[in-house]
Amino acid sequence: KKTSAEANKTIGHVDELIAEDKPEIHSALVELRQNLAQIQQLTGQLNSTLDTNSENIDELLENMRHVTENLREFTEIIKTRPSTLIHSSTPKEHKPGQP
Repeated sequence: KKTSAEANKTIGHVDELIAEDKPEIHSALVELRQNLAQIQQLTGQLNSTLDTNSENIDELLENMRHVTENLREFTEIIKTRPSTLIHSSTPKEHKPGQP
């Protein structure tokens, strides 16, 4: 917020210096000030969203770690025993009298 206040102050000074001579620069500074206000608003919304969802984000990251580890393990199994893609790792139970 301090940086935003300093930016607004600087824009104000520059605006005063060149407003009379260059109207197109003045309009650019007005637009810049509006954009700065929008950025401040969006930053506030983003902070609020992150605060609200921080638990969900942590849980999501933890789930992604588990998924990554499972994929790593699966890849190692396939590398060392590619036949597991075709054959079951546990044979079917054989019942007497059935083929």
